[in-house]
Amino acid sequence: MWTQRTRCHVGNFVLDWLNKIPSARRECPCCGWKGRNFRHYLGIGYQVRNIECPQCRSHPRHRGLSFLLPDIVKRLPADARILHLSAEACLSRILTRRPDIRYMIADFRRPSPARDSCGAVQADLTAMPFRASSFSMVLCSHVLEHIQDDAPAIREIARITEAGGQVLIMVPTFKRWDQAPTREFGFADPTWDEHWRIYGSDLKDRVEAAGLKFVAIDFSQFLKPADFSHLGVDIDTLFIATQPD
Repeated sequence: MWTQRTRCHVGNFVLDWLNKIPSARRECPCCGWKGRNFRHYLGIGYQVRNIECPQCRSHPRHRGLSFLLPDIVKRLPADARILHLSAEACLSRILTRRPDIRYMIADFRRPSPARDSCGAVQADLTAMPFRASSFSMVLCSHVLEHIQDDAPAIREIARITEAGGQVLIMVPTFKRWDQAPTREFGFADPTWDEHWRIYGSDLKDRVEAAGLKFVAIDFSQFLKPADFSHLGVDIDTLFIATQPD
């Protein structure tokens, strides 16, 4: 009997072969890859089909966010500092395009030697080793759900963000996130990739409790309907928290 992992690997082997046939059905805006379809992703106890870029390993949320990030980075002042939490390489490419901006990475794991050139540091998100108002922008994508108590982490993010600076937040949410409260699991649920929660309408309250202003931007506000299929993007939401001046 084939296991789910075996089926996923076999499916990806077939996709890798099919992607060698010239086709432009799918395209990754993060790295420019074009092919027949994205690869399957195997989580803990589940599989999602046609989700991962075979070249840069981006997922739908990364590909959607890649449309907004260049403009956000472009508006940053010279000598601005960006902190990327648990950095995804597919987004690092966008955040490091401006040579006049300092880009740093922080992760609870020990950074790999390849990341040292980016100023990577090992850090506890609830007690980060940075001075107050150190960063003009913080990117926190799918990190908060892995922390048992997210309130201290959000306060720390607010502390290190300078006046007028922005925090870009993405988290797993309900499909209609603004119509249901956050569901706390009470433990790191292995069937949800060790998530402690799935966020809902009270995310706004959690962010604003740290003194930040809160705005939600749905991907459909800046992507055309045809883009979702072609670029392998799902309906999702970017939350932008701003440190008041």
